[in-house]
Amino acid sequence: MIVTSKRETYDGKLRSINYAADAAGTLVPRLEKTFADDEIPQYFEQQEIIFGRLLKQLLAGEISPLAFFVGLTRMTVKDVAARMGPRAATVRRHLTPDGFAKARVRDLEGYARLFDIAVGDFFHFVFLDPHVTAADPQNHLGRLLQTVHIRGNFGNLGDTIQHRVPQDSQDSGPDDSEPTR
Repeated sequence: MIVTSKRETYDGKLRSINYAADAAGTLVPRLEKTFADDEIPQYFEQQEIIFGRLLKQLLAGEISPLAFFVGLTRMTVKDVAARMGPRAATVRRHLTPDGFAKARVRDLEGYARLFDIAVGDFFHFVFLDPHVTAADPQNHLGRLLQTVHIRGNFGNLGDTIQHRVPQDSQDSGPDDSEPTR
């Protein structure tokens, strides 16, 4: 999981994007003032508190990575079981670090689909400084592999470094080229 302190804004404000059908029936994004616009900053503040609490529990070994994402999305064991298919007892077992360590890859793939993440996001957290961004995450091989572009000003180098990934990375091997500067 990639974690950054930057929030996406539009015209300097946090906004929700609404979708409406155009004449052709295609959904198009629209930025319009809504009743909830004033509540968006409060929502993000609450999510930061929840994130911090869950991360502390995760790093202390009190909860599993699955429990982290269940808590972050404010789901219950019943919610996860209903969407995934396993018994609630199986989900409950995976919420503990020991139970999660015994989860099958098939289970992890299902959980990854549920939370719209890559399987690897259960196993690492990458914290980005505010001057660095992660862009274009793409999942491959049924969410077992994820590619992400990291961009930013890297200290004394003074210019942007990007690691180039082949366009057709689904079938390609690892990119052995040097990072470009």
